[in-house]
Amino acid sequence: MVEYEEGPAGPGGGELPAPRSPFSTGSARRRVTPTAALMVAGGLVLGVGTGWLVNGGSGGTSPPPATRLAQPQQSQQPSQSQQPPRPTPVVTPTPAASPTPTVPADFAVVRDASEVTLAVPAGWRRTEGASVYYRSGDAPYSRFLQFWPLAERDISVTRALRITVATHRNLPGFELEALHPTGRGAAELRYSYDSTRTGKRLTLLQRVFTAGDGQRYAFAVVGPASEWPWQRTTLTAVLAPFEAGADPTGAEISTGPTETGGSPPGDE
Repeated sequence: MVEYEEGPAGPGGGELPAPRSPFSTGSARRRVTPTAALMVAGGLVLGVGTGWLVNGGSGGTSPPPATRLAQPQQSQQPSQSQQPPRPTPVVTPTPAASPTPTVPADFAVVRDASEVTLAVPAGWRRTEGASVYYRSGDAPYSRFLQFWPLAERDISVTRALRITVATHRNLPGFELEALHPTGRGAAELRYSYDSTRTGKRLTLLQRVFTAGDGQRYAFAVVGPASEWPWQRTTLTAVLAPFEAGADPTGAEISTGPTETGGSPPGDE
């Protein structure tokens, strides 16, 4: 409750009447009504707040900071860019198994006593002389296979075939048809001649090549000239499973039927 003191004394020594307030009840001591008190209190609060805002919130009594509700903490996960890169798995290629060479149904794969694996036409008989022969049962001197290792290592395979040509040039009806390299360390020779023993004209196809062990081999197939290219088809099948050297599996060597003797191709 706010009270006012009596006013000062007047000119005559008496007290001057205090100014009247519109809220006065007429008594010398005036009381403030509840409404007025609320208005005054509101004005004080407004004034204090205004002053705090004008002073930029510094000095004086600062309003209490707003209370924040506690939030549950979330585990911080590293972003995708912060995560270390995953190592790329290394795929080790699996070496493919070597395909098993296929040969015609009328051929048999044999391991020769000379430590050479080859394919031979079914029913052909093995003979051995200066070289190894496999001969047809019904035409042993007009259809046959001959092979041997070459001793010459200091000359090219093409040169080796030229020496063969020089040796057989005097055969009756000799005709050189082809002599050319077929790849690195390999060459091919083809010629025809008249066989005095069979009375037929024969064609020889001979291939010289270097095996995996470094040894050079000569393989020749002889057949009637009228049946060309039977010689090439046969030679391709013969060499399809070719391997030279000791058999790593230790398999028993098959020689097939064997006869002694034999002649070079030009003498058939």
